[in-house]
Parts: sequence; C-alpha cells; structure tokens
Amino acid sequence: PQDFQRGYALEADYHHFWPLGLGVGLNALYYATTFTGGYKLRMTYIGPSLAYSFKSDAHWRMETAIGVGRSTCTEKLDELKGSESGVGALAQLGVEYMITEHVGLGLQVNGFIMRMKRPDDYPSPYYSRSKKHKYGIKRLECLFGLRFYL
Repeated sequence: PQDFQRGYALEADYHHFWPLGLGVGLNALYYATTFTGGYKLRMTYIGPSLAYSFKSDAHWRMETAIGVGRSTCTEKLDELKGSESGVGALAQLGVEYMITEHVGLGLQVNGFIMRMKRPDDYPSPYYSRSKKHKYGIKRLECLFGLRFYL
C-alpha cells in the first residue's frame, strides 16, 4: 500500500537551451514533511539534467528534463535521527504561460526515485531478499508557481 503525504517542496533549476530546444541544466530539490506522531522526513537532491523546451507560440512553453544525481534523506523522531545518501533519478514535465518575456506562470510534475541500502532486518512482506526488489523512496509531486528567465 502507498501512503500519500503533504509537505513542502522547494526547487531551483538552471537550464541552458540551444536554438533547437535541447539543453543541459542543474536541478536542486528540497522536500520536508511531518507525519502523525512527530516523525519528520527531509529529502534533498542535486544533479545535472538533459532538457528539452518547446514554445508553441509567444505565450505557451513546454519543458521536460531527466537527470541523475546525489540524494540525501534525513529522518527524525524525538531524539532519534538518521541520514542516508544515495543515487537519485529525476524526471520533470512542465507547461507554462509566459506573462512577460522573462516571467512565466507554470505547472510542473516531478517524478523522483532515491535508491537506498535495504536494512538486513527490514520487516516488509513487499520485499524479498532477491536483488530484483529495490529499496528506496519514490515521490510524485505537482508544483505550481512562477518561473523567471534571464
């Protein structure tokens, strides 16, 4: 079963696009939430990306990017605290309406996966000791806001 949890997400991206729409960039993400009972989860990601941007006319723009980078997950419950780093993968798809030449109002969907070392005593019936079953965190987030272009 999957549990959905609300939290706070902050994202900063820089992409350089060439005239045909292909580009490269750098993505930084931060996510924080607190579960019932005081359990706190913080996740960060930073990594390079390959991107593509398409403008349908003077106002509408679509963009997609994929990347692989470094992720860190920090958990805290009362006085107990733990942190683990690993490889993260990010996929983004967004659309925006350009209000001015340098400001857009957009909607973006991010898919994020972080692979982690599975504890030997992990008590879940959903994972076997087989290598084909992976352990980690999967996130799907929807972001809405302003984008600024230089």
